[in-house]
Amino acid sequence: MDKQTLLKYLIIVLFLLIVYNNYENFGITKDPKLSVIVPFIMRDDKYLELYLDDVRKQTVKPYELIIVGELPSKERQDNLKNIYHDLPIIFNDVGEKLPPGINRNKGVEVATGDIYAFTDVDDEYHPKRNELLIYLFTTYDCYFIGHLYYWGYNKSFEEIDVEKVKVFKFSEIYKKTMEGGDAFIVPPTGDWMTQGHVTVHKNVFDKFNIKYDDSLRGEDCQFDYDIMIKLKDGEFDEYNFIIIDNYLSKYIPNSQQILE
Repeated sequence: MDKQTLLKYLIIVLFLLIVYNNYENFGITKDPKLSVIVPFIMRDDKYLELYLDDVRKQTVKPYELIIVGELPSKERQDNLKNIYHDLPIIFNDVGEKLPPGINRNKGVEVATGDIYAFTDVDDEYHPKRNELLIYLFTTYDCYFIGHLYYWGYNKSFEEIDVEKVKVFKFSEIYKKTMEGGDAFIVPPTGDWMTQGHVTVHKNVFDKFNIKYDDSLRGEDCQFDYDIMIKLKDGEFDEYNFIIIDNYLSKYIPNSQQILE
C-alpha cells in the first residue's frame, strides 16, 4: 500500500472516529436505555403498589427504575423487590424529606441510562408510555419530549399508535401562565405539559446543567422555564425539542383509584 492510499484510509478512519464521538456525546444511541426517576415521600406510600403495577403493565420496561427520597423501611423495600422481581427497582434513600425537584436531581446523580424519564408515584401511566418515548427519541433523534397531563376524573387513556403520534417542534410551542405565575409549555391544540414528567437526554440535563428547582417549593416549573429561555437564546440549536399532544399520565387522587 502506497503512502497516498494509506493517508486516505487514515483520513477516513479519523473522520469516522469524529462522527462516532459526536454521536455518542450528543446523539441518541440505537437502543437507548431509559432511566425512570421517581421522587418519593412517605405520604405517597399508599400509591406505591398502584404505581409499580402500572410500570409492570408497560409494553416496554425501563432499564432502571429509581425511587428516590424519603423511603419506607428496608423491610418494605425488600418485600416490594420480591413482589416486583421483574422490575429493575433501585431504592435511593436520601435520609430526609425533600421537595420532589431536589429528589429528581438526586435520582439523576445515580442514573446510568441514556434518557431520563421523570414520573411521580401518585400518577397513573399509559401502558405504551415507555415504548412511545423510546420510539420518538430514536425516530426523531430528539433530546427533549413533553406530553400532556390529565387532572380530571374518569378519563381513560386513548389507544396510541406510536408511529402516528403528532409531534410539535419548539417553533410550534407556546407558553401559558397559570395562577401563581407558573409557566407551562403546551402544544397549540392541547392542555399544559406535565412539568415533572418531561423526558430528556442525559446530555441536555448534564451538559447544560439543567436542574429542577431546588427551592423549598422544589417542584417542576423552573426546569421547563430554563429550557425555554435557553431555546430562545439559541443555546440548543443543535438539539431537537418536541412536544406530543397525548395524555400519557393522570393524577390518581383525582381518579376513582384514590386510596384512603
